[in-house]
Amino acid sequence: MIFSHSPQAAVALEGSAAAPLEFSPPAKIELAQEGTDTARVGKLVIRNATPNERTVKISVPAKIIAPAEITILPGAEKDVPLRTEDNFLGDVEGPVVAESEGFRQELDLHAFALQPRVEGKLG
Repeated sequence: MIFSHSPQAAVALEGSAAAPLEFSPPAKIELAQEGTDTARVGKLVIRNATPNERTVKISVPAKIIAPAEITILPGAEKDVPLRTEDNFLGDVEGPVVAESEGFRQELDLHAFALQPRVEGKLG
């Protein structure tokens, strides 16, 4: 390349970047009730798209249980189990935050409140 003061000379640079971590679901996590248990459960899958092992710190809304930190091998993916606390019946909404080596991703999480159930015999 030759340097020029000419206003007609131009250099165009193009670039692209890829996130070091990929998430499934990519934006919103819904926790659902399974069976008769009061807990609502779900999972987040995180894929390490780098050639290096990554440690990911995870923070979740109050009343949600999840691991605080996971380690993912290069090119691998890991399930992050998410669930509401036992015997918590209310609605929960808020961000799940994943952070690793300067990268930060927020995903919305929602767990609907459980509907009251009446069991037993009348009469």
